[in-house]
Amino acid sequence: MRLSIVMCAKDPDERLLRACLDSILRSDISDYEIVLADDGSARDLTFLEGEYAPLRVLRLPHGGTLSARIAGALAAKGEIVAYCDCDDLVSFSHFSRLAEGVEAGFDVAVGGWAFFSGGCPYFLSDDTSLAEAEVRGDLLDWFFARAGREHARYVLWNKAFSAPVLRRAAQALRDRLPDFPVVYAEDALLVFFALREAQSLCAVRGGGYVYRRKGGQVTDAASNATRAACAGYVFSLFEEHARTQAQREQIASWRRYLARSLGGAFGDGGKAEKGDEAYLSHALLPANFEDYDRFLSGLKGEKSAEICGARVPYFEAEAARLGVVLRRKRGATLRIPRPRIPLLARIAHSALLLRAGAKLFPRGGRLRRFFKKFL
Repeated sequence: MRLSIVMCAKDPDERLLRACLDSILRSDISDYEIVLADDGSARDLTFLEGEYAPLRVLRLPHGGTLSARIAGALAAKGEIVAYCDCDDLVSFSHFSRLAEGVEAGFDVAVGGWAFFSGGCPYFLSDDTSLAEAEVRGDLLDWFFARAGREHARYVLWNKAFSAPVLRRAAQALRDRLPDFPVVYAEDALLVFFALREAQSLCAVRGGGYVYRRKGGQVTDAASNATRAACAGYVFSLFEEHARTQAQREQIASWRRYLARSLGGAFGDGGKAEKGDEAYLSHALLPANFEDYDRFLSGLKGEKSAEICGARVPYFEAEAARLGVVLRRKRGATLRIPRPRIPLLARIAHSALLLRAGAKLFPRGGRLRRFFKKFL
């Protein structure tokens, strides 16, 4: 089998879970399975196996998200393993591009991602971790390069791994699980262990993962004390397995950065450091990108298509990747919708306002938390 997609869930929102599964099924990936590691949900999720053919559910006792992620990795049958949160979405070519990166001889492939805020219908992309097309040698230097200031470096869901590399990492980490459920920062720890095992990494452009910010997330529902306990466990292993003094300094900087969010439960956050202004680049994507993916799914296997309507670079690039020749013809039955990017989103995420906001409202501040509810 080419690819295993591991998802973890505990009493998931069925509407979001189905939307996630649907986005995978309409993508252009082939020869794959979806492994749903069920972390002790009250409802048996195996009923979904009959509706989604590639899906296999692992019923697990509740042990926390990290335990479920490890179990999913060890149960995966694919030569390549990627992760997907059960309440997010993937774009049309996200997994196939990642798989191609690993198949090109790399241990890890990293892709771009888009951030969807439930308060406004827009996506915010961040490709800042993709500046280097290839990284070889000690990949922990790449992992710690921004000391926790770029999600794309340490999250699981924008990456694919060679199965043997991830399996070794999961086995090593399984032996170090604490006696409490780890529900916060657990993806960073599994990525860390995987990069310790890996020797090469490539950046994959095009496609992308769509992270949806939602109320009631496990990490948000947990108390600061619980989150701090999880983070303390994660950072203790970071510090134990760091290889250089430079990496230890980055870990210390990351600790201070995180402490401003968790407060006294995780130590003294100290003053803001240079580079805390989050992402280096922003680009708004159409809020209705799923409309284009549905069109693309219908084009699979076609050699050409007649279209009319708006010109959308995302759609046209993905069609070209499929090998479909698009011919623009007035009155064609395949009408491409206009991309929807609200004016408020354009204004709120202009480069000037983003930089000003990072300076005026530092991470962990009350005003920052207040405005994040609306932007």
